[in-house]
Amino acid sequence: MAECVSFVGVITRQYWWFIVENGTWTVIAAWVAGSLVKEWVSGKLDISNGEMQHAIAHLKKLSCGAFAALFIYNTFIDLPMYYARSVELDSLEGRSLSFLEGIGHAAACLKVTTDEETWQPQMVWMTLNYTLAPTACLYVTAATAPVKKEKGV
Repeated sequence: MAECVSFVGVITRQYWWFIVENGTWTVIAAWVAGSLVKEWVSGKLDISNGEMQHAIAHLKKLSCGAFAALFIYNTFIDLPMYYARSVELDSLEGRSLSFLEGIGHAAACLKVTTDEETWQPQMVWMTLNYTLAPTACLYVTAATAPVKKEKGV
């Protein structure tokens, strides 16, 4: 859902859509971190209880910190930045596009280049966004899944 909202923001060139997108990720990060803290506090991440492999327990503990860090980053850096950009730029005459105008604008090839200088500023965020973000989404499912005991254990 968050990425669909982001798509609309890209098409319409309006930053407030990114506030909704990153606000969604902030809520998810808080929920995942909270779920993992709950498991940790209740002893479910205790490797001596025999319910979980050693590596998975440590991975979930590290993940708890990572999702807490994402929550803090989004809350204090990302969301305020998008809010400031939205206030500054979204109301400028001629900057924002309607959704249909944006589709037309996106379909028009304004510049074709393989010039590294053109792409350099985008490489880091695009690489992280299109590799780590999908991986993190898949991991959220695995990290918050309840541990099932095998029969006879």
